[in-house]
Amino acid sequence: MEAARKTIRKLEGEYMMNEAIRLYYKELLKTGFKHAGLIENPSIIMNYDTTKGHLCDRTGDELHVYISIHEGLVNDTKYVGICEATLNVAVEVLCYLVKGRSINEIKNLNDDAFIKAIGSHDDKFLKKARILLDFLKDKVYEYEQDKEKPIGQDIDNYYNMLKNI
Repeated sequence: MEAARKTIRKLEGEYMMNEAIRLYYKELLKTGFKHAGLIENPSIIMNYDTTKGHLCDRTGDELHVYISIHEGLVNDTKYVGICEATLNVAVEVLCYLVKGRSINEIKNLNDDAFIKAIGSHDDKFLKKARILLDFLKDKVYEYEQDKEKPIGQDIDNYYNMLKNI
C-alpha cells in the first residue's frame, strides 16, 4: 500500500493529472490491473514501443496487447507493459471496451467510448486512446486479411517470450 501511495505522489508531481484518471489509476493500484497478463495463442498481438511514436511518454516504455477472437467476438484481452499511469488507464479501458465486441463494433469505437468509460475529456488520455484505437484497427484489418495466424510477430518468438516470464 505504501508503494501505491508513493507512486501516486510521484505521478501527481510529474504533471497535473486529471482527477478521473488519477482516481481510476489509484483504484487499479488497490485492486490490481484486471487485464494485465498474457493470452496463449492470441488472434491479434499489438506490440508498441517508444520507437513507434508518442504513446509512451518515457524512453524504454513498451506495451504488448493480446486479443483472442472466437466466432467473431473478442473473448479475451490482456496486456503486458512498462508505461506511465495515463497509458495504463487507457489500455485498461481499451481492454474493457473491446471484450465481448464483434470486429465490426471494434472498427466503430471512438473517443466517446473512452470518455464515457472514465468520465474524462483529458487531452493526454484521449491522445493515448486515439493512438491505441488506430493501432488496434490496423491490427484488426490485418487479422481479417489472415485469420489463420497471430498478427504482430512470429509465433515462435511469442512462445519463447511466454516461457521466459
